[in-house]
Amino acid sequence: MSKNLSQILADLFAKPTEGNELSPHIQHLGIEIRKVVHSEDTMFGRFSGLLESFRTIIPDEKQRYQAALQALSTTSKLSRQEILKAMGGQLEELKIVETGLMPAQSAWRDELTTMDARSQGLQGEIANLRARMAQLEGEERTVQAAMAARQKDLEGAEKTIKQLLADIGAEISALKKKLEEWTADTPAAEQAQPAAQPSPKKEPPRESQQSDVSGKKKDVEHTSEIEASSPQQDTKFQRKCPMCGGPFHLLELENIWQCYTCAYEEPNK
Repeated sequence: MSKNLSQILADLFAKPTEGNELSPHIQHLGIEIRKVVHSEDTMFGRFSGLLESFRTIIPDEKQRYQAALQALSTTSKLSRQEILKAMGGQLEELKIVETGLMPAQSAWRDELTTMDARSQGLQGEIANLRARMAQLEGEERTVQAAMAARQKDLEGAEKTIKQLLADIGAEISALKKKLEEWTADTPAAEQAQPAAQPSPKKEPPRESQQSDVSGKKKDVEHTSEIEASSPQQDTKFQRKCPMCGGPFHLLELENIWQCYTCAYEEPNK
């Protein structure tokens, strides 16, 4: 992640821009940073995506965090500590990006240094060439105004980007803190146990040849009623989850199977 964001910062400061054009570039930088942080390639992005998907089915926030942790642990085969460590790594990457911000501004700082040197040189020429005083003083005022504008732009950019990175870091820290707090008493995701196989139906004991014919008929009728009352499962839209044995539903629009118990998913083959 740090490599991509460093490239964006380098592109931002590679060429000086006017003050009015700077804000869209910084907004673009924020969009790109959030896009990378919330992507499926990051632990923060995957966990926050699971939280959002459980929002409507699990109203309680603590239970939603626990369910998201269990689902992420099941799908990624990572423990709670490994997930927290991965999120901590994202915070470290943001710090690296912030540290690398200063070298990315070298072109702007070099420009300020050049402007300052030019201003000093012009002041020396003014002292020696009074005949060109008016022309040189006008040029010097122009350069000073450009320096002030560039300095203001630079300070604004530094402050805005630093606040942007701090806000994103705060989001990750808050989520990480809640995850640590609300899942501390939750055991690591247990490996899914295979669904219990139904025990074979016991056959009724054979009656002796002397049994009453009417009694046999009643047993047959009773068995037929039980079998007729059993609900028939539509195997096209529902079956047992291969991970936890819970109900496994077919979502036709997404063309995937999803378990409402452990959130396990697999494509519809």
